[in-house]
Amino acid sequence: MVFLRIISFYLFVAVLITSFLLSITYSKGKRGDLKSFFMLSLSLDIYMLGYLMELNSKNISDMIFWNQIQYIGIPFFPAFWLLACLTYAKYRISFKNIFFIMIIPFMTFFIRLTNQFHNFYYKELSVRAFDGIDLLYIEKGPWYYVQSAYIIFAIFLSSLLIWRVYIKRTFEDKKRLEIVFVGTSIPYLGLLLLMQKFWNTGIDWMALFLPVSLFIISYAFLKYDFLEIKTFARENIFENSSYGIILLSNDDKIVDYNIKGKDYGRIIEIIKLTSDKKKNFKIDKIILKSLSENKKIKLDVLHNGEKIFFELEFRNLTGDNDILMGKVIYIKDIIQFELLNLKLQILANIDELSDLKNRRAYIKESLDLYKFAFENNMNYSVTMIDIDFFKKVNDSFGHACGDYVIKEFGHLMKKYFDGNEIYGRLGGEEFAITICNEDSNYIYKRVDDFRKIIENYNFNFKNNSFKISISIGIAFNEDFVYSFEELLNYSDKLLYEVKNSGRNKTYIKEMKF
Repeated sequence: MVFLRIISFYLFVAVLITSFLLSITYSKGKRGDLKSFFMLSLSLDIYMLGYLMELNSKNISDMIFWNQIQYIGIPFFPAFWLLACLTYAKYRISFKNIFFIMIIPFMTFFIRLTNQFHNFYYKELSVRAFDGIDLLYIEKGPWYYVQSAYIIFAIFLSSLLIWRVYIKRTFEDKKRLEIVFVGTSIPYLGLLLLMQKFWNTGIDWMALFLPVSLFIISYAFLKYDFLEIKTFARENIFENSSYGIILLSNDDKIVDYNIKGKDYGRIIEIIKLTSDKKKNFKIDKIILKSLSENKKIKLDVLHNGEKIFFELEFRNLTGDNDILMGKVIYIKDIIQFELLNLKLQILANIDELSDLKNRRAYIKESLDLYKFAFENNMNYSVTMIDIDFFKKVNDSFGHACGDYVIKEFGHLMKKYFDGNEIYGRLGGEEFAITICNEDSNYIYKRVDDFRKIIENYNFNFKNNSFKISISIGIAFNEDFVYSFEELLNYSDKLLYEVKNSGRNKTYIKEMKF
């Protein structure tokens, strides 16, 4: 019983660690060797989990079930082991190669699945007691030895591939491969004990030795970069980079680039690419000068009717003793960033409900206009507007109707005012307008005409049709005695005078010293 607990704990930890390796391998990328290593880990994980459950089963039917689950992984782990080593050794693997490598694993899976009809894989399955526990005992059939031979062949060929890589590497690189050799030798021992019926108890020695092998290889993979992510990156970064990369010689001729596909035309337009009679391509001198001085610039152009944004970064390439070898320009498409930045600016300055400027944007622009009007001795006015009895709209028809009124009011405001004014929603049912360089009579008439438009406008929400009115207060500043804040506050006071006197009116006050 103690033996069972030790093995169960060992397998449980092995399953957890292998699952962790699965996540690490998946996160590293989608190269062929990583995919094969991921599938190798997955097949071993299923194998060990199935064996763990088999050991802890109480009856033969459960044991046989979990033994079958193991064969989702057992036939395939040597194939993925071999594929990982082939891709690591930089062999091209065709579909035909994959077919021949996988044919025996698939046959093993099918034969084991249908074993009850022919006993070609297991001649007999029974239960034997060992150390107080029941273990599944198998009498091997002919195909079991075929699969075992396949495992030996696949692992041996994998070791041979690693050896071919080993003899070509430097001393430092060989350290990682030596660890891999240790890892790949361990399954031989497990398979040997299994085929020799060591102890003859029904224990699957391969399931117990494989985790050790996987952990050793994973150690080499993680600590010594067995799958050579850094090396692979150096070899592929140029072609597969998400950045456009242009390599220049010392005299600014283009040596190489990785621009291709739909980006080609856009980037050619951005950098104003030209060529001489000898077909030597060069970048626009002004852009190159700006890059060399600033190291990073942003450019935008219209391409096929679309405004596009790029960020260009310049670096010198130096060799030993800081000798200039060439130059490199990185080109990054930042259109999504610029569009997001534009959306954020809109969200920061626009009131979502009315689609007008919000309080912050209105006050900022009004202050800027006030400064401009002051410096150029122009008239300046601030208007406050309040929707009359707005609470009754919400109480009578609901808040959704109130939102509709605010939205429709904002639409009417944008439609009436031509853009020479600054206007926005300050909050709730309050709005404000700033007008510059117009006399008080014009401003009064312009704003009061808008009041009349609102008074006669039919608001329709669902099956309800109704009208509203607005109250308006205008503070007109001719001599610049008062600040913008004082004008805003005074127009608010005028607004409340209107409301106290019966609403639906426009009051104006010329602010003089």
